[in-house]
Amino acid sequence: MKERMRRFEFYSFFDQKGIEKRLSRMAERGWLLEKFGSWSWVYRRIEPKKLTFCVTYYPGASVFDPEPSEGQSTFYDFCEHTGWEIAASSAQMQIFYNQRENPVPIETDPVVMVDTIHRSRGNVLRSSIALLAVALLNGGVLWGDVKNHMAETLAKSTTLFSGFCWLCVIALCTADISGYYLWHRRAVKAAEQGVFLTRRSNHWFQCVALTAVLASMVFYMVDLFQDGPPLRAAVLAIMILGYFLVVAIVHLVRNALKRRKVSRGANLGITLILSFFLVVLLIGGEAAGIRWAAKQGWLSEGREESYEYKGLTFTAYNDELPLTVEELLGVEYEGYSYRLQAEESPLAGWMEAVQKSRLDAADSQEMPYLSYSVATVKVPALYDLCRDAMLRERDEVTRDVGVPEGYREQYQAIDPAPWQAKEAYRLMREDDGPQGRYLLCYEGRIVEIYFDWEVSKGEMRTVASRLGMVVSP
Repeated sequence: MKERMRRFEFYSFFDQKGIEKRLSRMAERGWLLEKFGSWSWVYRRIEPKKLTFCVTYYPGASVFDPEPSEGQSTFYDFCEHTGWEIAASSAQMQIFYNQRENPVPIETDPVVMVDTIHRSRGNVLRSSIALLAVALLNGGVLWGDVKNHMAETLAKSTTLFSGFCWLCVIALCTADISGYYLWHRRAVKAAEQGVFLTRRSNHWFQCVALTAVLASMVFYMVDLFQDGPPLRAAVLAIMILGYFLVVAIVHLVRNALKRRKVSRGANLGITLILSFFLVVLLIGGEAAGIRWAAKQGWLSEGREESYEYKGLTFTAYNDELPLTVEELLGVEYEGYSYRLQAEESPLAGWMEAVQKSRLDAADSQEMPYLSYSVATVKVPALYDLCRDAMLRERDEVTRDVGVPEGYREQYQAIDPAPWQAKEAYRLMREDDGPQGRYLLCYEGRIVEIYFDWEVSKGEMRTVASRLGMVVSP
């Protein structure tokens, strides 16, 4: 029978009543809290009994303290005389338990209790605010990608997973920060009336959000292993494990320094330096490992080759494309590179294909060029948004790079009938007229295609049958 048990507990730092109720239930099952961190709590086996718990805060404490300060020790002695025994502590939070029925509360003055909690808020809220700022920054960057390249971005499982995770982080941090300040404002007023206002627990909200993140991570990893090269998925898994390993090492070193009675300042300095060194080492090691694996060809699907041209190395691809120059024009050339990239998520699919001549091909200058992308929009409500984003993209690109008026490009509507499409657009340049790029709207699909020749009506029908109706390569 095991004497120790580790559990993941998701409670806000200021959720006193939620923590106290949880620990009381665990004691009735025969488990007493021994030590705890942010999420990982360790219990030791005891005889099942009914215990009363009390969560208090000591503003001057730190997670880097080698041992309780003189003030804390005095406080512990005072609590012990009234039947309160220390169960565990971490930074400013101290957790006591009492075996007596209806024990005398440790703190009775509501004004002092609210003030103590408020003075203990610093590190916790600063961390939440910093994390919220990072989440908002990443969310803003992600929103920019979605806004400007909606179909392509929505088709990436990586983007959806990271976006969902950052959204959960924003929700958790916002709930924690706003919840605290709303509680504090009401608690100050209640304390003036002699009443201590407990903070409402958001335990279940945290559990649901974190469970959703873990579930989406599992879904993403399974999807990656199924659809991508196994070694590429393995590299990502190693990267994730590497960051968890860094966190574990930092915690182990910090706790080891505490056991050796290293001062708070020295422990903090050593931990920060170690964290910086390990993160740099991890990022550098991962980058070097990825470059080496790429050179070995482990991250590719084996349909590419390198070739030399005028002393430089280039890559040629031999992917199977759903539509080729040969099918459109009925011609055969030696020396083409066929590249296909595809992404798919529950919201959209994205396929991008490029057929171009190798630089070392004998007829390189005469060989026709073809490129196209196909967006499969799985959620009908997103179709118009994806189409509008693709229509805007060309105009916005020319503006962003500073192309002066008179030379800009934008799509203009044309007759969709020859393309057998619902809508059709052709790129127009202000100084040069119609270009060889088209945007074609079919049922649930949007095709953007570029030719470097004037396309015929027969070729338009071929595009419709191969890309507008059938997307799978």
